[in-house]
Amino acid sequence: MMSPLLSLQDANAQLQQGAIYPIWTRMADISTGQLPPLPAYRIGHAPVMDFEKTFADPDSELPHTLPTYQRFYHHLKQLELPANVPLLVYDYQGMRFAPRAWWMFCSMGYQIRLLNGDFNAWFDAGLPVTPLDDSTTVKQDQPSVAPCWALPDTKRLPQYWADKHDVLIALDDPNIVIIDARSQARYLAQVPEPRPGMQRGHIPGALNIPFDSLLNSHGMADKKVLEARFASLGIGQDQALIVYCGSGVTACVVALAARVCGFSRVRVYDGSWSEWGKEGSGLPISR
Repeated sequence: MMSPLLSLQDANAQLQQGAIYPIWTRMADISTGQLPPLPAYRIGHAPVMDFEKTFADPDSELPHTLPTYQRFYHHLKQLELPANVPLLVYDYQGMRFAPRAWWMFCSMGYQIRLLNGDFNAWFDAGLPVTPLDDSTTVKQDQPSVAPCWALPDTKRLPQYWADKHDVLIALDDPNIVIIDARSQARYLAQVPEPRPGMQRGHIPGALNIPFDSLLNSHGMADKKVLEARFASLGIGQDQALIVYCGSGVTACVVALAARVCGFSRVRVYDGSWSEWGKEGSGLPISR
């Protein structure tokens, strides 16, 4: 299985060859709802992928809910990405958000890799950047991005996602491990949830792997470190995983780590704690 991660140097080499095309993403602050300011530079002519509103389900009451394939593809065309060229997604600061974009693209049937490191690491390495206000149009041989293969009935791939019904079934299935990617303090109900209207606690039986425990200052931790983290909790690769967090974003960091380690059955609970932990949800909670 090819690693979903690309090192800085390998990514730069492929970008120079035109073998991959960059995009970047960001997320609003949970407490203020404000997006971070736009940076001065970007890698190549990377457009921004906004999964706050554009690449999200506008009819959902939950944050960052996965859109339909039709909506996803409609907005993807607006980015004017090259057709049939694998994508490279990166974060500007850390690796909290790009894994969500990577997971979404994978579930929609696209070839995509993830930069192992953020833009700051790229910039500090002296690799080429482009001013954000450079509006140079990149010439394409084809008019718009296209999937590398068509999805049946234009539906997203179900093996990437779980809903609350899948999680309820998993509560009684020893072959499925539920992983909470939030901080230990949130998992143990020691601190309030950052979003209003949320109960404290975690899904019964869930194990806690805070997403940031899988990262280091350079990007994703070494594979051996990741493998040891899963093994320390008794999680084997013969088991299926369902990962959740607050809104389905940083859960994708844990899903990414699992894929790097070779886990083949990994799903992200898209509603995550925003659905499960909502006041009045009626779903079981452990504290």
